[in-house]
Amino acid sequence: MKSSVSTAPPTYDQSMRSPELKTLGTEEDMIKARSLVGPDSIIHAALRPSESAINTVAYAQLKTFAIIPCFWPHLICVGPCLCFTASNIKECLKNTLYIITNDRLIISVEEYSPPCSCCSQTTGLDSGEYYYENIVEVGVDNRGQGCTIFRVSKVRLQFVSTTALLIVDNPAEVADLIRELRRSNKEVGSRQVVIQQPIESQPEVQKRIFVAAYNSPNSFSIINLGDDPQRWQEFQNEIRGRFNIPNHLSLMFKLADINAEVKCASDLSSNDRLLVFF
Repeated sequence: MKSSVSTAPPTYDQSMRSPELKTLGTEEDMIKARSLVGPDSIIHAALRPSESAINTVAYAQLKTFAIIPCFWPHLICVGPCLCFTASNIKECLKNTLYIITNDRLIISVEEYSPPCSCCSQTTGLDSGEYYYENIVEVGVDNRGQGCTIFRVSKVRLQFVSTTALLIVDNPAEVADLIRELRRSNKEVGSRQVVIQQPIESQPEVQKRIFVAAYNSPNSFSIINLGDDPQRWQEFQNEIRGRFNIPNHLSLMFKLADINAEVKCASDLSSNDRLLVFF
């Protein structure tokens, strides 16, 4: 016996809307967008091209051939292909959804049946994601007049290696929304705290020094000395103890091999022979 599990259609949670930015799109498109992006993203807009914009884009080529008389002979041959192409473009745009979330733009093309498979640009179920941090420029192309009657209003997002176009009736409003989200993402990135891993302290390097009193230059005693400047005073105190030198006597140090005066720990290397004068 087969068992079937029914799944309730997703609903759009009003609490996921941004309290600061205006949300654009119909409730139906918001529900569809939520099913595509998942519950973790905040949806600020779910938009589709308008019917007038779809017709303008779809039939632009066909209208160009139709209004120019010198193209009419060619239209007899290529007219059917232009008609099927226009129908395919129209179906593609009707099933296109622009989803603007808190961190990226998603362009989704839902599955549809193209009127002509030979002229089809897509088979549906296509999608692309564009993250705001990679945007180079946000532009607005408003519909022209006169000879540019076939143009439509759109938002142009320029990336380093590609361009994304959003065919919308309110390009300025959509562009402002994307700019604000882009700015917000940059501010969040700049405020992120970098947690540095604690640096493990390295053991202090000890230098082995052969020390002898000036009056017994051949009787050396081995004393370890660290590079820390504070170790220099401890080194002198240990020498006083080893050779029974009173505190009221000042000390002077010289390298036994080259008779050079030593004034700090950095003047010494491991296995140096040091003479103490007091």
